[in-house]
Amino acid sequence: MAVYSINNNCLAVKVNSFGAELISLLTSDGTELLWQASKDIWPRFAPVLFPIVGRLKNNSYAYNESNYVLSQHGFARDKEFVLIEQSNSCLKFELTADEASLELFPFHFSLIIAYTLKDNTLDVSYKIFNPDNKELLFSIGAHPGFSTKRFKEENINDYYLEIDGLSHLTAERLQEGLISGSTYNIDLDKGVLPLSVALFNNDALVFKNNQINSIRLKSKKSKD
Repeated sequence: MAVYSINNNCLAVKVNSFGAELISLLTSDGTELLWQASKDIWPRFAPVLFPIVGRLKNNSYAYNESNYVLSQHGFARDKEFVLIEQSNSCLKFELTADEASLELFPFHFSLIIAYTLKDNTLDVSYKIFNPDNKELLFSIGAHPGFSTKRFKEENINDYYLEIDGLSHLTAERLQEGLISGSTYNIDLDKGVLPLSVALFNNDALVFKNNQINSIRLKSKKSKD
């Protein structure tokens, strides 16, 4: 386990090789944009979700007449990645299948995650290679936690999501952490969704069918 850094005049980035997890995203004025892990609330920063996103019923699945156990969001977030490329502006990590992963997920793979700085933007890319001659079945996702206390006396109610100028979103209703099959609408005001603790009373917000093309987290107390 090691922490690697890249920076420029706008941003300073730190990534842990364990999970290839982004652990700090610091602006030039010293503002931390990323949630800083807390054991009492959420002990992660920005885990990588692979080879599944979300939860399986009973944490298990069947493939080719065999049963496998796979916990929520998969195992990549708890694996040591290998740093395969480093420059002043880029960090690139790789995870490949091993004996332990094959017991949970019967596929060979190479997962490469690259963090690249360009001006005031951090680009994160994911590439999955299939070295086998059979189909590789997987999901991959990002789970970054962003700070909603960037400025003095801020809280979650000062923040909102800016989503494509949409009028509403159709969300999946979850039951015991699983998609239930029913949906409900979330109304937006010219693409704006105010954040609050109550918004997540019924678990995470899940949107299917590529409803969102871009999303911005903004604060009422900031011009950014």
